[in-house]
Amino acid sequence: MRRGLQVVVTVLGIVAVAAGAHTVLIGGDSVLNHGDVSAGVDSELRFYAAWYVVAGALLLRAVRRIESEALIVRAVGAAFFIAGSARLLSLVTVGTPHAFALVLMVLEFVIPVVIVPWQAAVARSASAHEQR
Repeated sequence: MRRGLQVVVTVLGIVAVAAGAHTVLIGGDSVLNHGDVSAGVDSELRFYAAWYVVAGALLLRAVRRIESEALIVRAVGAAFFIAGSARLLSLVTVGTPHAFALVLMVLEFVIPVVIVPWQAAVARSASAHEQR
């Protein structure tokens, strides 16, 4: 159970760092079907992408001692949920984005529902094991 969570969190961390760094470097061109992107939108996109890099780095840092990293897992899980909610708000107010963005939105809602309870179970198991 612990090893599986470590693998999932490692993959999430690598994807977040890579995707965030990619957007920091190329800005609006990283968005599928982006069309014209103003300098202001490009700047904001790169700014928020840097936070994605940080979230990924925090996840990667948490992997080694995943059973004791509830704060990081919960905070990044909350960030994923907020990101999914933001995409949903955009969908409702602006319109339907590229299908890939819809897939990402679904993942952003699913990821916290999976990793937060999983980390809690790993933490409980580690604590019970230590008490023996």
